[in-house]
Amino acid sequence: MKNLLRSIIRRHENKIMDNNSFRTKITKYLNSNVEYLNLIDVGANRGRFYDDLIAIYTKSKIQALLIEPIPECIKLLEHKFHDSNLVTICSKAVSDTAETKEFYIYDFDETSSLLKIKENVKELVNINSRPERIIKLTTDCLDKIVENYESKGEIFDILKIDVQGSEDKVLLGAIKTLKKTKYIWIEVSFNALYEGTCLFSDIHKILGETNFILLEIADGHRSPANELLQANCLYKNTCII
Repeated sequence: MKNLLRSIIRRHENKIMDNNSFRTKITKYLNSNVEYLNLIDVGANRGRFYDDLIAIYTKSKIQALLIEPIPECIKLLEHKFHDSNLVTICSKAVSDTAETKEFYIYDFDETSSLLKIKENVKELVNINSRPERIIKLTTDCLDKIVENYESKGEIFDILKIDVQGSEDKVLLGAIKTLKKTKYIWIEVSFNALYEGTCLFSDIHKILGETNFILLEIADGHRSPANELLQANCLYKNTCII
């Protein structure tokens, strides 16, 4: 019970820190007085990232494509944004191919992924590494999803990606979308916590090859020994002024 309590407290502290970090990092580059913002959120979960944007960009109309595979989260998003004409919700898991895959859902659903959490990893002592359940779903690449999305603008201001270890697959299936994206806010891993996970070096290489530069790194999740395991990075497309 003590481990569970510490884990809940740490999650709450990380959420506050993530929100403050995003506010500090993004407003350096994206003016808070813009009239319109266009967001794609891959791994939207309960829509907290969109809520953060609304809290920061209070004068802006924010159109958003929220992409999320967990059925319970989709229901919550549909209820939360049922009366909004700015939000489109897509029930999909995003990868670099369209195929049927297993998706691992954990009791702390923000850790759910197409990848399985490694067992007996000392850094995850406070996390239950056994999935609550496994579902089968069809993945799709982001470029295909965006083709069917009726955006009010041709350029996406922010692409946020948080898919617990398969961020590289999202990027590899989003080559067309990346060309139309100004900024990317992406979670990166410095330690392999999932089976087959990508690491920061993989993400940095892909984005470097698609004309993105790294602007900021926001402190993220740490191990009980204070080792930095994950962080959020802000990248900018150098081909879009």
